[in-house]
Amino acid sequence: MARLLVDQADYGVHPFIVQLRSLDNFKPMPGIELGDIGTTKGMNSTDNGYAVFRHVRIPRNHMLMRNASVSRDGTYAKAANDKLSYSTMVFTRNVIVHTVAFQLAQAVTIAIRYSVVREQGNLHFNPQISTESTIMSFKSQHYRLLTSMARAFAILFASKSCDVIYKDMVLRQSQGDYSTLQYGHITTASLKAWATHAAAEGAEDARRCCGGHGYSALSGLPDISADLAAM
Repeated sequence: MARLLVDQADYGVHPFIVQLRSLDNFKPMPGIELGDIGTTKGMNSTDNGYAVFRHVRIPRNHMLMRNASVSRDGTYAKAANDKLSYSTMVFTRNVIVHTVAFQLAQAVTIAIRYSVVREQGNLHFNPQISTESTIMSFKSQHYRLLTSMARAFAILFASKSCDVIYKDMVLRQSQGDYSTLQYGHITTASLKAWATHAAAEGAEDARRCCGGHGYSALSGLPDISADLAAM
């Protein structure tokens, strides 16, 4: 994404395709600097890096011109709606919401399974009974984990509702109706912010519910918690 400037006129941010590396030796193209930002807290399977462009020229047809376009003589044709680029983000945000619902459910499932077999403490308050109770018997553990599991289902159901909103929006746009674009943008932006925050906190709390075992990488919980923190 970059600002589109034509004859000193600024038409705002538009999408472009830029070739980063040479097809002959795979080195960065002239004027382009590429680098890696190093190891992060989570999602290290994703290639996180940076790109710096210095006086890089690309052909006019490298601009993605489905909505707005620039002719050969430099004439700018405005999109039917200047917020159409948000449509892609509506879809992307909902994919993230759908993903974090399953990640939260995964973390809580691990913690619940652990809690129903891990024994600690005598809830009988009877010295003649030596058997300990599973930690799931404690109401605090019960409340924390089942609440997070309920949130996972709520996030999943909300993402399915957003699927309906997005499909309706796309159908309307194909007929020249952009009236639902703003609603779809606001809804998915708000849901993505809340869902990722709730999922990250829920997964971290599930890890804590497992005590020292939750700190172990073998439990899978540290990785899930770190990946959700990056969302």
